[in-house]
Amino acid sequence: MAEQGNPRWFLEALFAGKPDELYLLIWTLADKRSRWFRSVEEAVQCAETLRNSDAYVGVGLSRQDYGPSHRCPSSQIAGLVGLWADLDLRSDAHPKSALPATIAEALSILPRELPPAFVVATGNGAHAWWLFKEAPDCRQPRMGP
Repeated sequence: MAEQGNPRWFLEALFAGKPDELYLLIWTLADKRSRWFRSVEEAVQCAETLRNSDAYVGVGLSRQDYGPSHRCPSSQIAGLVGLWADLDLRSDAHPKSALPATIAEALSILPRELPPAFVVATGNGAHAWWLFKEAPDCRQPRMGP
């Protein structure tokens, strides 16, 4: 396993239960470009070249590669690797005084009974992640009303 905190560690942890036939997305802000991968290893190699870029990973898995200029529509998400919370910190990007000043303060709102699998600093906040052991299949009909 790679060192905690680097792109390999993050992507391998996030997509450990990804079905082989589904695609994962890495998207970059500067060029608004989507990069689609079935192979986690290929996604890791791409992410390592984007270390100094404003890059994002899609949490929803796709049945198809939507090309370099599109992300997967929410209605077409085929599976999820987990759940996450986007926690903003008070900063120049988020000047509201009611926001927490530190990641520790932001995490204090989360239930202690449900600690995240890991937390990633995002620059102006953090993402808390809860991972599924297997990616639930979103293609199945919903239960209940």
